[in-house]
Amino acid sequence: MEQMTLFDDRERNVPLASRLRPDRLEEFVGQEHLLGKGKMLRSLIEKDQISSMIFWGPPGVGKTTLASIIAGRTRADFINFSAVTYLAMAPKSNALYQACEECKKDVKEKRNEPVPLWLRNAPTSLMKEMNYGQGYQYAHDTEEKLTRMQCLPESLNGREYYRPGIQGEEKQVKERLENIKKWKHL
Repeated sequence: MEQMTLFDDRERNVPLASRLRPDRLEEFVGQEHLLGKGKMLRSLIEKDQISSMIFWGPPGVGKTTLASIIAGRTRADFINFSAVTYLAMAPKSNALYQACEECKKDVKEKRNEPVPLWLRNAPTSLMKEMNYGQGYQYAHDTEEKLTRMQCLPESLNGREYYRPGIQGEEKQVKERLENIKKWKHL
């Protein structure tokens, strides 16, 4: 009998990342400050007391994986909703659609812009001497869970790609973003 590989399962049209995705909290790697034994999010999951959550972050950090694990362990619903799925349904007059068009344009035109030094890893001693990574602020180390650190290249400073609406949960997101902006200007 020939051994099956991860790539033999392609007929099912399931992406490799989905096939490799952990499906138990014990298999999930990272976010120990939230998911470690006795930590806040883990306790809420174990007690099935999860409320509405929005996971935000760069691609590949585990947002979808964690959400599907939570949904599998609790009575919570999991709705996988991203900019990609939204844009497939959004009318072209929608503000978010327009913001995404701006984002696409910036990605196309400014993809070679330099990343600020404090966001760059310093795997070599030469890079450390050039101050790569120096001054990086961990948001979870601050009381407000926010930093004033500039994370975009200088040419994109101040750009906004997400403009929440004024109805439903979008209204709450909008209020939170306005509070964050006020906090940053203190």
